[in-house]
Amino acid sequence: MKTYPPEGGEQAVVTVTKEGLADDSVGALRYVLEFERQASGSWRLRSAAWAQRCQGGRGHQDFTPELCI
Repeated sequence: MKTYPPEGGEQAVVTVTKEGLADDSVGALRYVLEFERQASGSWRLRSAAWAQRCQGGRGHQDFTPELCI
């Protein structure tokens, strides 16, 4: 899912979710990248976060950085 700011926006968030992994514990990975526009007009990465959701019966079912079993 991509989120674009309205014209002239100063911040943008990009969320990438990868499912269908060849892993018996991890069901999906999610990356959230936050960007901010600089005075020059270029974009700068402000923050990056990573989380995972476990396979059924292998731990938590929400996206968190906690490990799966």
